[in-house]
Amino acid sequence: MSKRTLLIVIALLAVVDLIAGFWYLALRIEREGGSRDLFERQHDSTQLVVADTIDVVSVPDTFVVSEQRAWFVARQPMVSGDPASHCVSIKTAKLRWPQSVNGNHDIIALEQVLTTTALGAEHINLDEALRLFLDTPHFVTGAPAAYDRVSHMPHVAIPYRNEVKTLVYPFLTSFQLLVMEIDHVEHDGERTRRSCAYVHYDRVHQRVLSRGDMLQYDRMTRLLTLINAKIDHLSAQQPNLLLQHASHVPQEMCCTRSGIIFEFQEGEIAAADRGTIEVLIPYAELRSCLTEAFTRMIDNNDGYWRYKALE
Repeated sequence: MSKRTLLIVIALLAVVDLIAGFWYLALRIEREGGSRDLFERQHDSTQLVVADTIDVVSVPDTFVVSEQRAWFVARQPMVSGDPASHCVSIKTAKLRWPQSVNGNHDIIALEQVLTTTALGAEHINLDEALRLFLDTPHFVTGAPAAYDRVSHMPHVAIPYRNEVKTLVYPFLTSFQLLVMEIDHVEHDGERTRRSCAYVHYDRVHQRVLSRGDMLQYDRMTRLLTLINAKIDHLSAQQPNLLLQHASHVPQEMCCTRSGIIFEFQEGEIAAADRGTIEVLIPYAELRSCLTEAFTRMIDNNDGYWRYKALE
């Protein structure tokens, strides 16, 4: 065996050992301690055609789960003389917040984007943004402005309750990519409205990926054609959704193992009561619309794991 061949064999064994080590750690984390609810057991079935070598070092990310809640009650009842008609507002923030990514604890850029996206508090740290979020009640339309903050859920009629919940948690991780999901859920006593946003983070180069880092802006017309073709396919499968063609590429997108999910919010291409509509386009169909750098990242990626969602 030549020296060159021996070096190639050693390199391949090192890659196999790295991949096996990551999966072992992930399985151990899932099976031991209080982390058994961290990962989904089902994984995407579509297999990517990846490059022959994966030259990245991947250390499992760490997260801390926290939950805070605030209750508010209006001082005046919605119906005069009826104490059961006091309007109540509930604010909840539940987070699986990153502490380190790929072994790096200096993730200020990621934290700032997550804070802004989740809580709308630009240039404010997480603690201050949470305080502002929890100190501001959200009442149903027509409720009195005067309110008191209380220590527990008051006993009032359900139709006069307004609940706003913000969830932040990892959606997917891989050797190259971490995808964080932000959910906003509002219940007004009659129906629940939900919207989602996603933050993509390059685990190797430790930077937040913008839309322009992943998609070519001059290929949006082609991308919109692909999305509408997929909408036609969904319409044929589920005609009761009454889907309409999209007039634009949606702002929210989520990278998975097999492709990109383009997420339309309530009312964009279907009736609002149909909720959000997800359109998945496989990477094989998207290649002409992706940037060269992002294509390389996807082609040289592996070690995909889906996290369980916070509820």
